[in-house]
Amino acid sequence: QLKISPVGRNDNLIRGSLIITLLKFSEQRKQNMKIVSQLLVLFVAILHIGFLILEMFLWDHPVGYKVFATTPEFAAASATLAMNQGLYNGFLAAGLIVGIVKKDLAFKVFFLSCIIVAGIFGAITAKISILFIQASPALLALIFVLLAEKCTKKNA
Repeated sequence: QLKISPVGRNDNLIRGSLIITLLKFSEQRKQNMKIVSQLLVLFVAILHIGFLILEMFLWDHPVGYKVFATTPEFAAASATLAMNQGLYNGFLAAGLIVGIVKKDLAFKVFFLSCIIVAGIFGAITAKISILFIQASPALLALIFVLLAEKCTKKNA
């Protein structure tokens, strides 16, 4: 037998259920933002580990010649500089990894900002493609890191 509640009681129950559903959705969205931001930071770190490998170990190798459009003569003459640059890329990757592991916003923001500045400078002084290969992924990661932080603070 169906019981009919007085008017208003069902409305309050529906509103309460809707609020709980929205809170769960909001919590899930917050988690998704955190996950996406962490994955983007990890992606940028992996890119820089790749740059380290290319510049430190494959610069004076056919793979390096192809990737960087250099000749064996140029690669041999600039190998020390490339190794130094690769080491710096390794430090950037390490900083991002520390930021991920420690869940440290300041580390992530600082190292992503360094990468963006280096990418812009490289695009201006060396090759425009650096803007897209290096700076753009870091900028996207930084945007998501800051949005995830804002979402966390706002809903806390």
